[in-house]
Amino acid sequence: MEKEKLQSILILVFSVIFALTVYIFRADVPTTWYLSAEALMAAAAAAALHSILSFFGVIGLWGSKKKK
Repeated sequence: MEKEKLQSILILVFSVIFALTVYIFRADVPTTWYLSAEALMAAAAAAALHSILSFFGVIGLWGSKKKK
């Protein structure tokens, strides 16, 4: 349980760092739709949301349902 919480926190921290990096350097990010700054920030936001949900036990860290 503690290992999953630590992993969730690490994923959240690195997602935020990644999103901020993309936001700061968005002018240098390639403009194809799958590598656009908006798409990369959306992926970082999804990873951050997933890690928050897994930290609070709503879902498992890797998407599985929590055992009762």
